[in-house]
Amino acid sequence: MVASNEFNPDKITKGDVFTSTNVEDFPVPHGRDEVWRFVSLRKLRGLHNGDFAEAVAQDVTVSEHPGVSSETVARDDERLGRVGTPSDRVAAQAWTSMPEGQVVTIDAEAQVEEPVVITYTGKGEGVTSFGATSIEVGHHAEATVILKYVGSGTHADNVEFIVGDGAHLTVVVDVDWEDDAVHLSNHVAQLGRDSVLRHNSAIFGGEVVRIVPRVNFTEQGGDAELLGVYFADEGQYFENRMLV
Repeated sequence: MVASNEFNPDKITKGDVFTSTNVEDFPVPHGRDEVWRFVSLRKLRGLHNGDFAEAVAQDVTVSEHPGVSSETVARDDERLGRVGTPSDRVAAQAWTSMPEGQVVTIDAEAQVEEPVVITYTGKGEGVTSFGATSIEVGHHAEATVILKYVGSGTHADNVEFIVGDGAHLTVVVDVDWEDDAVHLSNHVAQLGRDSVLRHNSAIFGGEVVRIVPRVNFTEQGGDAELLGVYFADEGQYFENRMLV
């Protein structure tokens, strides 16, 4: 896949955020860069400059429900990256380095009563896990999806939500890493006509956690609400950076 627009820093706006799957299309972040100025780059374990430990696949499990299917796919599967390519260097690095991805499909008109729990478990020291997850909600379906992050390690991923016409999706991002975990994540949602998205981010664990959610409206009537809660202790850094 290629960049969605030609990069020109003099013309680009937040609405036209530059995206690409090519790591080299993004400069290595520095402390004075506006979007990186709050985080300590030296704590990112090389996610931002390529100096990371051995790349491995994410450890992910998906709970089973009627009307919901899940599949582990190759990283070049056409169902990944349909609604938005990476918008920063770490996200592009995750895309390039991931061995595989996960596709979760909620059938059209399905009413999923119990939450769909997608659990990501850290791979520990000495490796860096990368992944991508695509969650598609068919038209007029209704579901709650919980993204739960547990364990320890270094992890970067891309998560996309495709919300069909008239569908309702509630997302709960439950970040409960051990205190030594580093996690950078890019989320992008595409909303169809009269669809509803409720995206809730709850961060309670990890050494460094940075989540960047984006929302794209494709038709009239879309409704998105993004909320967050966090509790950081001494030595922890949590950041949510939204773009709608």
